[in-house]
Amino acid sequence: SDRQRDRQTANPRLSGPATLLTAEEATKAAYVNRLTAEINEMRSGIQNMRDGLEALDTAEAAYEDVLYVLDKMQEKVSSAQTAEDLNEALSSDSTSLSAALNSYSAELTKIAASRQVNKQNIIDGTFSNKTFPMGSTQSNVPSISIEILKIPWHPIARSLPWL
Repeated sequence: SDRQRDRQTANPRLSGPATLLTAEEATKAAYVNRLTAEINEMRSGIQNMRDGLEALDTAEAAYEDVLYVLDKMQEKVSSAQTAEDLNEALSSDSTSLSAALNSYSAELTKIAASRQVNKQNIIDGTFSNKTFPMGSTQSNVPSISIEILKIPWHPIARSLPWL
């Protein structure tokens, strides 16, 4: 009984967070910690992938909106040209055409200024080299750069120097 009492004093029993782990339990805990870190890294990579896709989707939607406005501008110019060709143009038509084109131009400027991802403008030329790492071991990290929107093939866009 003296030996048992000495052993208990030499090796006190711990409970709660201070419990000593056996070698097998320590191995399991290390494995769980490593898996948890890997899962967290995958979550981060997936979120980065979603952010990159959001940037591309936003840029595509802005591009479509710009094309829509340019088409409206082209229709307005074409109808004005047709009226002039048929000698049906009034002196006020040029003023209304100018006002309409100014309105469309303001709409295009608004599109460029309002399309953002994480408070960063997407189609004004300032969205460049944004990286979206998928994991810490990745050697080639994907990045996205979106230059200022240029539509040289569109008839109206050729007449607007900022497109």
